[in-house]
Order: sequence, then C-alpha cells, then structure tokens
Amino acid sequence: MILLNINGPINSGKTTVSRILEKLLPDSLFIEVDNLLTDEEEKQLGLSMEDGWRERVNRLERLIFQEKKSKKHRIVFFAYPIGREYYDRWKSYEDEQTRFFNVTANRLSVRTARNATFRIRRDLFHASLNLSGSQMDTLGLPSIISRMTSD
Repeated sequence: MILLNINGPINSGKTTVSRILEKLLPDSLFIEVDNLLTDEEEKQLGLSMEDGWRERVNRLERLIFQEKKSKKHRIVFFAYPIGREYYDRWKSYEDEQTRFFNVTANRLSVRTARNATFRIRRDLFHASLNLSGSQMDTLGLPSIISRMTSD
C-alpha cells in the first residue's frame, strides 16, 4: 500500500489536487481529514480547536490501520498540513507492504491543480526509484505509475 499525504498550508489546493488524484487512480481511497470530525461534534465533545485536530488525526490513523489490514486499496491518501512530528509518525508505518510519501502543495489555484498533480506523479515516480524491484512489485507501483503517466 502507498500511503500518501498531500501537505501544504491552508487554501494551497491540497483537497483540489486530492480530488483529481482520486479520479485518476480508481484503486485508491482519499480520506478527507476535515470531515472526520465536524465543528458541531467538536463543540459537543468540548474540544478546543487544537484538540479537535488531534482527534481528527487519531481518527485518520484508525482508518489507515483498517486499510492496511483490509488491503482493499493500493493507495490511501489524505490532505493534511503536517510538521516533523506527524511526518516521523506516519513514516514509521512503513513496512514491506507499505510506503509513506509526503508531497507538499504550494499555493495553488484550481487552474494549476493539474500541474500540481503532475508534480506529485513525478515525485512519486522518483521516490519509487529508490525501491528495489521486488518492493515496487509488492506495492504495485509499476501499474500505478503506468496509469498515472498515461493520461
């Protein structure tokens, strides 16, 4: 499984790029982190804004572990602005079957989202070059990269 985070500041186009990737990769799952805890639920639970984001991340991680166990999707991705702490945490999820990639989206508009998607494809392809052939086959990267570069 490939675990992919689209990183970037608020309003940088993370979700827009993710929606495009979701359409391009039919065997993928996009998890919308913002929807994992509504503002109303956050208030009902009496959570501060910071605690609300922590709860969203906890829920995200539970979904990631469910996906790792079920092996239903080859690519699971989400859009979340992360720092070093979360990067290290999610990088630790790697094993023989799972690789984590973090791609940063810089201030994008809807018009440039396709270009950003191309850059993500390119970065994912280049990151895959560091894997052995058997690791790439295990992750299903050859067919994923072929589909990503064919449109």
